[in-house]
Amino acid sequence: MLKADLIPLAVMAGVLVGVPDSAVKERLGAPALDELMRDAMHELLNILSTVVSVEGRTIFNKMLPNAAYVDGPVGVVLKKPSRRTFFTVGVDGYQGGYLSILSSLAQRSSANASARFLLAG
Repeated sequence: MLKADLIPLAVMAGVLVGVPDSAVKERLGAPALDELMRDAMHELLNILSTVVSVEGRTIFNKMLPNAAYVDGPVGVVLKKPSRRTFFTVGVDGYQGGYLSILSSLAQRSSANASARFLLAG
C-alpha cells in the first residue's frame, strides 16, 4: 500500500503531463479533479506500484481520499503495518511532500498483486 500527500502526488502527476505547479494547485482547488489530473495521478500510482511489487505485476485498483474508506486486508495493513518506508519527494520548481509504503510481512504468492493508494489531503 502506498500513502501519499495529495498535493505532492498531484504535483508529480503534473510533472508527468507537463502541468506547471501553480496550475496543479489551481486544479486541486476545484470541487473535483479534472480528467487530465485524475488520469495522470492514476498513471503515476501505476508507476509507483512497481516499488511494492516483489515479483510479477502490481495492479492499481483504487485511489481513496480518506482512510475511513480503506477496508479488507489493506485496511489491516493501514492500521498495523509490519513494515513502513517513508520518502520525502521533491521536484525542482514544484512543491514536495511525503510518500509512505506500508506492508505486511506476508508476501503474496500471486503473480498479480493488488495495490490501493490513500491520498492524505
